[in-house]
Amino acid sequence: MIPLIGTFIQGKLNFIPVLHPAPTEIFPLVLIFYYFIAYVALQRKKALTGPWYFFIPILILALIILYHEHSFGLRSIGNGQEGGRGAVFMLVAVITYFCGVSIDSPSPKFLSRIPLFCIAVVTISTIPFIVTTYFPGTAPIIYLFTDNINAGAYTEAVANASDIVRNSGPSIIGAAVMTFLLAYFPVYTWWRPHRWWVAILAIACVLAVVEGGFRSALVQFGLTMFVAIWCYSSWRSLLLIPLIVVAASVIIALQDSNAIHLPESAQRSLAFLPGNWDPDVVGSTESSNDFRQRIQEIYLSEDAAKSPLLGNGLSYDAADYEKTCYLALTHETPDHYYVIEEFVMSKQFHTGWISLYDSVGLVGFAAFLLFAMSFIWVAGRAVFQRRVNRKSPLFPLKVWIFCNILPPFVGYFTVFGDIKTTFPAYCYFAILWVQLDRLERHGYQAPVPVREVPFDSSRTAVPYAV
Repeated sequence: MIPLIGTFIQGKLNFIPVLHPAPTEIFPLVLIFYYFIAYVALQRKKALTGPWYFFIPILILALIILYHEHSFGLRSIGNGQEGGRGAVFMLVAVITYFCGVSIDSPSPKFLSRIPLFCIAVVTISTIPFIVTTYFPGTAPIIYLFTDNINAGAYTEAVANASDIVRNSGPSIIGAAVMTFLLAYFPVYTWWRPHRWWVAILAIACVLAVVEGGFRSALVQFGLTMFVAIWCYSSWRSLLLIPLIVVAASVIIALQDSNAIHLPESAQRSLAFLPGNWDPDVVGSTESSNDFRQRIQEIYLSEDAAKSPLLGNGLSYDAADYEKTCYLALTHETPDHYYVIEEFVMSKQFHTGWISLYDSVGLVGFAAFLLFAMSFIWVAGRAVFQRRVNRKSPLFPLKVWIFCNILPPFVGYFTVFGDIKTTFPAYCYFAILWVQLDRLERHGYQAPVPVREVPFDSSRTAVPYAV
């Protein structure tokens, strides 16, 4: 579970020289190293593939990425290519998946605690961001250890920047905690006195997400809440919609009447709703919308037709990118064409479907949809089937997994998405799902061994079959 936990750790490890890797990049290597030592070298066990609806699309995506990045992302050495780092770790995620599903299953007790491990690491790793939000002067020192700092707060403190300072640190923690609360403590139990602490903590989570300043995060947070409540309450979760509408209407009315004045970051989160928001907030949201729209327009007109079947990979020409950056500084057009082209050329699309299509084409697009939608289907069936045992000790974990794959999938194609981070995360959640499914099939008897290849009959027990 180390690779999955690594996806919840925020920021890169700047104290590691040269590459400054992120935990989500180096933690999978730990699992791969362990598997090859403990299972291949010492026990000579065969690797497993997991269910076909995971194996086939993952393999297709891996082959497409390998086709483009045949030098394993190191093409910047000698021929001026950059951007292959993401491809390397997408391939690492594929190898990690096959290693992870081939390892003996842990105990149910351990699996049920994984969300707590994730909350712990996301909280600890977000502390630097929170500190630099309220004490911007500490940013240069903290940056020596991690890049998870509030650069906006530091820029405002040093250069008096006019942009809105957003506080995504507590927002990330609030979203992670809320998902756990809704999965492990059904909302219809919150009225009981011994569960009031859950309701109070949930309110704090909502306030933290609103304060974050990101509309996309708030929308995905709301979808996650709705999905988690539906897992336990079915159609009764629809009652959440009028409650949200009433709460939003009251806040907007108070803001419009000047009875309260929300912080600019909170206003920015709510700015997609009608209301009398500050001019700076309106300008920031409109600029963001125009920015994404221009990226789509330029990409569709200039790059979309280049490689429709297999995409263009993740690498780009460093020399061309430097020329574009120079033109953006010296010959910028009124519509900011060269600035937008910088993002398009460096494959920072800020749009999920473009990131997916440009990287792996229509074939990879279909493979990713098969992977993600199959995952959502089997996880949803395990939650919503009538014969499902909702008193199972691992049912809350199923809800937690479902809430971590469905809302992000919707958000990927509607608000923001990057295939370089989304695909590895789905691979690591798939490891957890395969292990959970295997454990249930064996009646929660752990550890559940995977099949082995006997190589010495005098010292090898009867092989297990899975």
